[in-house]
Amino acid sequence: MSYENSAGLGVNNQYGVRDTQDSAAVSGGKVEAQGSVHEAVVYFTGDELGATEVVTSLSIPAGSRVLDATLEIVEAITMGNADNDIVIGTATTSETNGVDFDNTTGAAGAYAGAAANGTWAGVLAADTSAAVQVTGTTAGATGGKGKIVVRYLKV
Repeated sequence: MSYENSAGLGVNNQYGVRDTQDSAAVSGGKVEAQGSVHEAVVYFTGDELGATEVVTSLSIPAGSRVLDATLEIVEAITMGNADNDIVIGTATTSETNGVDFDNTTGAAGAYAGAAANGTWAGVLAADTSAAVQVTGTTAGATGGKGKIVVRYLKV
């Protein structure tokens, strides 16, 4: 990383890699934390979500316990049906091993996830890749943007 002091005021700017978080396929960044509680964020667009899982680059380490997850829809998403849920969980089994956001309307705002289910309800035995998807009747979504923050305990 390089530093620049061009103002002559003793102020330094640090330059380095700054990845964009525009899609679920490339997102999954860890938010720096102090102590044992960590947060990771997954960004997505409504157009990416569907009945098929979108595997993210988020990997929750073995020995972690998922505490909770929060969904924030930044720009309204049009859901395929009123009973659609957005889920985040283990890639290939996110419906049964993860956190469900029940009957998400797609309206902008914050949503608390249901209690973690399946393997996410206990201590993870192995590093776990995360995926997001929409479930329910006529599962799908279009337009809009959102993010999911997953908090987990790693000792």
